[in-house]
Amino acid sequence: MSRMFILVLLVGNLLAQASWAEETDSSWVTITESSNTVWQGKKLSGHLTRVDGKKNAGYVYVYQVKDKQKDTYEFGQVVVLLDTCRKGYGYLFYNDMQGKFTGKDEFVRYGKTVADNLGSMACTSWDNSTGKISHAENGDKWQLVVTATQSRNEYSILPDTVRRRTFGGKPAIAALLSLKDVQADTTTYNEYVMATADCQRGYGTIRTLNFDGAVREQYDVALNGSSVIAAIADTLCKKM
Repeated sequence: MSRMFILVLLVGNLLAQASWAEETDSSWVTITESSNTVWQGKKLSGHLTRVDGKKNAGYVYVYQVKDKQKDTYEFGQVVVLLDTCRKGYGYLFYNDMQGKFTGKDEFVRYGKTVADNLGSMACTSWDNSTGKISHAENGDKWQLVVTATQSRNEYSILPDTVRRRTFGGKPAIAALLSLKDVQADTTTYNEYVMATADCQRGYGTIRTLNFDGAVREQYDVALNGSSVIAAIADTLCKKM
């Protein structure tokens, strides 16, 4: 899935019904757009759905994606877990029209990537259908941590995701960080975690996790160092 984007305004409650709209030119609402694609949701297609045997555990709507160069369309369904809407970040799942899983992507509510907007639309539609706010945007925008010297890639932390947790049976500090690849014009996410004991002694190991909690990478690091990873560790430990 492409993560290039042009942010388009989310359109409230247009997907938040269980019935289908008639096939008219106004049956679709544009959710987000990239340099190569336009993503639209089908009005009135949104509804609660069963996930892994749990009733009403997710929210689903029908989408179409237009390839601008080929002038062709593909169709499918977007599904998000309601727990993810509450948490503010997690996985966005793609199904075919029969409900068969075809792929997944990471998304953050109120973010700017294609996946962010597709997932946020599902959560916003669910909120509008219930009249409640599952996860409010509290003004804690992404905070730039460091810019890589050569690539100019940008690493940023989302302050309202900072939390104390247990990792490997030990107290730790964790937060969500984004990596903006300037050349590719993409954004990816990782959760970073470091033991509080390592923060206190000034050196140790910092790890990146995917949204399932599995370790992607781990790095030996010393605080107050000159590297990108040292700057990330410094910022994370200062949030304790």
